[in-house]
Amino acid sequence: MATTQNKDTENVESKRRPVINTVDLLDNKNILINGHQYQLISNDRDAFDREQLAERFSPVLSKYDFIVGDIGYEQLRLKGFYSNQDRNAKDNEKQGAIQDYLLEFCNFGCAYFILKNLSVNKPAKKRSLKTRTVSEKKKESPHKGKRNNKRVRKFKEKPFIQEKTTKEKAVPVNQRKNKITEVHKRGKRSFTIRETR
Repeated sequence: MATTQNKDTENVESKRRPVINTVDLLDNKNILINGHQYQLISNDRDAFDREQLAERFSPVLSKYDFIVGDIGYEQLRLKGFYSNQDRNAKDNEKQGAIQDYLLEFCNFGCAYFILKNLSVNKPAKKRSLKTRTVSEKKKESPHKGKRNNKRVRKFKEKPFIQEKTTKEKAVPVNQRKNKITEVHKRGKRSFTIRETR
């Protein structure tokens, strides 16, 4: 019977993931995970365990501003959330939804901890290189067969740099000095002001 228990424990250990993450405690609130600094905001029921975190952490979580770890059935589960100021994130992925997540998706009264990411790794936005066939391009453009390529990159049709114009704040008329107002009538009224010298 003892040999079957040894085999079972060997199978469980062989199924575990190899620990490739490093978790270093700087002090009781600051933590380094794979060289990124995190701050322990909340540690309900002493849920934070360095070894469990090192085993379950994934580098994908470094893009989130907050990481919630909850323990259910002696297993650590990690979930990432963005800050409330992130306009691209959905409402259920923001910091304000952490309490709802703990109440709805975690076991009732489970132990949990919350980490704040102090060095967020935001992924670069990916530019799509959608391509179109020549037959699709011929339908849209009046020019025929300038290129014989089967595929033409879509982003070459539009310029990468677009000029932005800004409007200057106009000085009120009663504060203008040495200027003459000319009135032009072309459909709508428009005023032009020029300086006198």
